[in-house]
Amino acid sequence: MRVLNQSFQFTQILLWTMPFCLFSTISYAETEIDLLTPKTINLNKNWLLEKGVLTPSETPGGIIWSKDKFGDFQINLQYKTSPKANSGLFFRTDPKNAVQGGFEIQIASPGLYSGKHIVGSLYDAKEPILAAGKPDGEWNDMRLVCIGSSIKVVLNGKKVIDLNINEWNVPQQ
Repeated sequence: MRVLNQSFQFTQILLWTMPFCLFSTISYAETEIDLLTPKTINLNKNWLLEKGVLTPSETPGGIIWSKDKFGDFQINLQYKTSPKANSGLFFRTDPKNAVQGGFEIQIASPGLYSGKHIVGSLYDAKEPILAAGKPDGEWNDMRLVCIGSSIKVVLNGKKVIDLNINEWNVPQQ
């Protein structure tokens, strides 16, 4: 996750690993992992974790990494933003080049950006099916499911991303 000097709060970040599957049938929730504990994430001085709520410090910024790597997974999280907030949920990315070396689901104040940069977008790549972010100060629920080349995002109960990255073979689309 990245933050650019705005107030954010994250709570109840839970991840489920998925069993390996050779067929299209998907079974869910093999192992549940709470990602908001010092045992599961590498905190830096720019973030505070208190009573299960992750909040930027007075000098926010930087990316928080999980201590483990995951293949197929589902992650559920709750977040709320302040005005002009900009952050994201990075996944399947290179720690040495997180912004350009993987994927990000945009988390930002509603109305701050447009198109492929609004909340719920696959940042800079795919605009969400619809705008589903709640106003600043309200809790949002997000679910990201990654199985093989499939990426699905549900924001506040509404499907906003449903794509297969293997079908992307033409630049700029």
